[in-house]
Amino acid sequence: MRHLNFIAVALLAFLCASSANADPHPAGFFSHKFNGPSKPVTENGITTFQISDEQCSNVDYGDGRGESDCYNGNVRSVLSGPSFTMGDRVEYRFDIRVDSAFAYPGYRNGHAVGFLRGGWDSRLRIASWEGTFLHNFFYMLKLDATNGITFLGQQCQSPDRFGEWVAFSMKVRWAADEKGWIKVSCDDRVIYGDEDVATNQAPHCYITNQCEAGIHKNPKKGFFILGPVMSGFGTEWEKYLEDSGGSAFTKIQPGGITIEIRNILVAKGAVLYEPDDVAVIRQLQERLAALGCDPGKADGAPGKRTRDAALACSQFAAGRLPAELNVATARTFLELYQPRTGDQVAAPVEGALPAPELIVTTREEWTKEKGKATQITSLLRSRIEGGKKGEDSVEFNISGKYSYSSENFLDLLLVIQPPVGKTMPKALVACPGARTEIYEGTHHVAITLRKEGEDFVAQGADCIIANIPATPAFMAKFLLTSFQDIAIGLISSGDVELLENDGLRAFMQKVAEGKIVIR
Repeated sequence: MRHLNFIAVALLAFLCASSANADPHPAGFFSHKFNGPSKPVTENGITTFQISDEQCSNVDYGDGRGESDCYNGNVRSVLSGPSFTMGDRVEYRFDIRVDSAFAYPGYRNGHAVGFLRGGWDSRLRIASWEGTFLHNFFYMLKLDATNGITFLGQQCQSPDRFGEWVAFSMKVRWAADEKGWIKVSCDDRVIYGDEDVATNQAPHCYITNQCEAGIHKNPKKGFFILGPVMSGFGTEWEKYLEDSGGSAFTKIQPGGITIEIRNILVAKGAVLYEPDDVAVIRQLQERLAALGCDPGKADGAPGKRTRDAALACSQFAAGRLPAELNVATARTFLELYQPRTGDQVAAPVEGALPAPELIVTTREEWTKEKGKATQITSLLRSRIEGGKKGEDSVEFNISGKYSYSSENFLDLLLVIQPPVGKTMPKALVACPGARTEIYEGTHHVAITLRKEGEDFVAQGADCIIANIPATPAFMAKFLLTSFQDIAIGLISSGDVELLENDGLRAFMQKVAEGKIVIR
């Protein structure tokens, strides 16, 4: 017993000595109260964070839910940073080094479809900017061994560079209205930017991103958290047994996950357009003027006239020109408008797709038949840029028999995912061509399309749309009026290559080109 007591005292003395020898954390940062056993340690200007499998905190969140990290399967080792209020202009800068042995691959998240390429997401965040309400995260810097370090799906560092330092910078004007802006750079390369936006609202709002879609929250202040947090499966982990492996925790590799961060700086007074950015805008304005367009005065300020001219001065193949001119895309616009042989205003480009009326991003969430299967059933989810609340997404099944010789469907059916009820609406029965598909005990309206030459025409569309609830009615109408925009978005973004059936990929190409029309 005396020997065991000696060991305990020696161990305590070692831990106290180690803590005493550690440097203070960077000014304005302190160890978070919900950290697990392994807390951040700062030595020689480098803060080391480590998380290990199921090493969590039992400290109650204190919000009345009776929950904690251990209860929800979360593991964290983080520093709490300075708070901010709306109107602040702030730069967050730090260098990150991920252990080269890092192996967590991430996962395919159905909630992220339409936001992230292929819906591939990560439960591991290494920095976050959060509001004061529950499930009120604005932005996250994420990490996985498949996509590397990412910010809103944009790559900051590739996995093959793990073990090297990468410099991260986020400059932002925090705002609850359209006076906000944000610019994110890695190693001085801009990877994301947005302007004239409320930066206290999450661009990627879905539940696993700690954001509740459709619920408006308007925090007046927020908090910066730095360091790794591996999210678990929460209180409903038993629903995800295949992924969770029978635990609320996301599995962490043996030996844990180690991340180092240095040169941590949070400074007020950030500006969006720095001298180099102003010079790029001025050069673009001069180039647009030389082409005979009207960008306004060459002052380096991207006003409405400059933005309109940049988007309309010349025609480009679909997908080449960014959707808007901002601090993140200015250099791309300038490169595209560099002089080239035979350049002229509104010069058509060979192979250009028609300009879409709406910018639509689409992801395949599930498919039954892959490769060269002739019977196709695929679940797609589309997001409509700039769509108003309730009319910014469409989820549908496309199914039918495909002919590889004619490169077209022989028959085609569009099934709207939001159900129309537990029974087929009586008024719908009288509509020509109307039918429903039953999924999990609910009826989903199915639109039958009749083949006319190479095109497809919906049967009884007006009647069907008039006799189903508002949400599926909007989706049905959108599909029949804007299907080409869906196809153009798939082709121009390159996401068509993520469709797992060869026939569906070829079909979407022909629809985008206008060779097949759905109406």
